[in-house]
Amino acid sequence: MNTKRLFSIDEAATYIGISRVSIYRAANRGDIPLVKLGGRTLVEVSDLDAYIANHKTTAAA
Repeated sequence: MNTKRLFSIDEAATYIGISRVSIYRAANRGDIPLVKLGGRTLVEVSDLDAYIANHKTTAAA
């Protein structure tokens, strides 16, 4: 289990296996909320988990 609550953009991208640009695109679409703290842009792990859950699909038979 991950004990860190907030990830940097680089960490968030690595966590879900997409590029930094894709993280920003998802944020601009409103799919992933960003947290601004002290000039840093961060992403909450629970929001990344929700993003993954919302993008699950089942294989077509």
